[in-house]
Amino acid sequence: MDREKQQDLERIAGMEAVPAILAMVCHTTSMGFAAIASVTEKQWLACATRDEIAFGLLPGGELPLETTICHEIRDHRQPVVIEDVAADPLYCNHHTPALYGLRSYVSFPILLPDGSFFGTLCAIDSQPRKLNTPEVLNTFKLLSDLIAKHLATARQMAVIEDLLQQRDRLIVQLRSARDGALDELRRASAMFDDAPSFMAVLEGPDHIFVSANPAYRALIDQRSVIGRTVAEALPEAAEQGFVALLDRVYTEGQPFSMRGAHFVAATKPGESSTDRFLDFLYQPIKDAGGVTGIFVVGHDVTDRVKQMRRQAALAELGEKLRTMHDPAQITHTAAQIMAEALQATRAGLGTVDPEQETVVMHRNWCAEGAGPVEGIFRFRDFGSFIEDLKRRETVIVADIRTDPRTMANAQAMADLGIRVLLNFPIFEQDRFVLVAFVHFDDLRQLSPDDISFVEQVADRTQAALARLKAEERQNTLNHELAHRMKNLLAMVQAITSYTLRHTTSLEDGARTIAARLQTMAQAQDILIATSWKAADIHAVVSATLAAHQGERGRIAISGPSIILNADQVLGLALTLHELATNATKYGALSNDTGTIELDWDLAGERFTMSWREQGGPTVAPPTRRGLGSRLIDNAASSHFSGTGSVAYDPEGLRFRLEGKLVAAS
Repeated sequence: MDREKQQDLERIAGMEAVPAILAMVCHTTSMGFAAIASVTEKQWLACATRDEIAFGLLPGGELPLETTICHEIRDHRQPVVIEDVAADPLYCNHHTPALYGLRSYVSFPILLPDGSFFGTLCAIDSQPRKLNTPEVLNTFKLLSDLIAKHLATARQMAVIEDLLQQRDRLIVQLRSARDGALDELRRASAMFDDAPSFMAVLEGPDHIFVSANPAYRALIDQRSVIGRTVAEALPEAAEQGFVALLDRVYTEGQPFSMRGAHFVAATKPGESSTDRFLDFLYQPIKDAGGVTGIFVVGHDVTDRVKQMRRQAALAELGEKLRTMHDPAQITHTAAQIMAEALQATRAGLGTVDPEQETVVMHRNWCAEGAGPVEGIFRFRDFGSFIEDLKRRETVIVADIRTDPRTMANAQAMADLGIRVLLNFPIFEQDRFVLVAFVHFDDLRQLSPDDISFVEQVADRTQAALARLKAEERQNTLNHELAHRMKNLLAMVQAITSYTLRHTTSLEDGARTIAARLQTMAQAQDILIATSWKAADIHAVVSATLAAHQGERGRIAISGPSIILNADQVLGLALTLHELATNATKYGALSNDTGTIELDWDLAGERFTMSWREQGGPTVAPPTRRGLGSRLIDNAASSHFSGTGSVAYDPEGLRFRLEGKLVAAS
């Protein structure tokens, strides 16, 4: 090893920040091995290492140059980032990963200010890692530049020491070196200030702030901390156990890191609290006498953690809703997932009557110590935001005491444990039918992502409830269809059986059966057009008598519009068919001059209908009672809860139906 490389190795080893730098590399990347390497055209030398995976390489150790990727970086001087060797098109077949059993790799060149190549800041791991992120790349660039600046400064200081022996040039060279060092220090300070990670340096066992970069100060709401202990400057950190962690790191001399640590930042009186989630590292700073301070570095990952929680909550909701068939269970499950994801006091859904401006609060989900808000409530007892909901606007009241919509009713809401509320209206076919609500008993800031989450929960819950309604409607339709089919089949069987028993020939029987079944089919067509529920009497009469009207309209029809249920439609159609068929064969429609008057009326629930023939052949009573007479009697007694009478007047047949109109269902 030549003298210059030996000196560089010593300089790197002498950097107090090197352990913290390597710890930060491993923390940021989740990789188990990190190193600062000197790379020349002949040699790969480890200047400093951090080994958490038993890779086995110590400072001063060497690797065959041709087995490394670093010597390639020496040529092109660009970073190399491999998240997963197996999926990397450039390095999947490279000999280095196969030789050393690595799956992930990242290496940044260390370029000195004069443009010369010193080596690399690199890390490896046997598992794939997420590396191509601004957080990782910016951190590596910052640290590699910091090493280069320190190394350059150290080399300059070595030059100064050499120049001390040359008295004649000492002053000029010393000033030049001093100015250069100050510039480097200023640049290093600027890099510290511009770092996206929050950083701070603490000194002594009481953890006194020596420095804190802008990202750290932003995290603590720009509070003044320099020269103060953590416990004094950030009392909430002490209450939440962070000072105890600092004490342990200072005492044991071992770094401590945590991912997604929950930190509730202190607030000023009257302001909302701020929940933060942090990835951080406490790295002890040591000298020959032991630990002298702690370097704090980390990232605010609040948005990432909350987004992951919201996504997990939505996935859980979707899984649960697919198997639920109880509306109350659906709304309560949605409320629980919504409240837990947002750390709310209370959440739920309510059924809205927009005309009465009331809401029926279904079973809530409540945090421990909070009471439910269930039953019927008037919106206006709690403010004027019902108008916003009717306009399909999401209502967010950041503070019930100061919002103009609720301040007059603040006490009523406070009695229910509400300080902040969010209401999301749910519409079906332009009608306001449901409201999703979230309550907080203390001041809380709600982000656009929080609001979007509530909207997604509400939409999915509405879809689940709509699915249940659709299933109920389908089951009802299936039962109704089965009922109708049984009735039709029974009637078809009765018509066929009686006709065949009393017909004079098979041909006459077939024609009679076909005509009666055709009438039934026409009645069914009318019902199908109205979803099998009901039809207007005019439609039934027109469809049944259309074939008997002739060119001159010999049947005079009059009566009000009346809605008949399905059984009444079928019974009336068969009755009119029999009357018209009899008139065509024997009565008023059997010649060219006869006419018929058909009229009906409805007085309250009493229904009457009359059929009067005139101008046909002289009428005589029949010698036997046929199926037609039975159908007429059945229509009166079964379908209209009344009586039907037939009079064989010599001038023409008379039929009168008197009954009670059964409501259409």
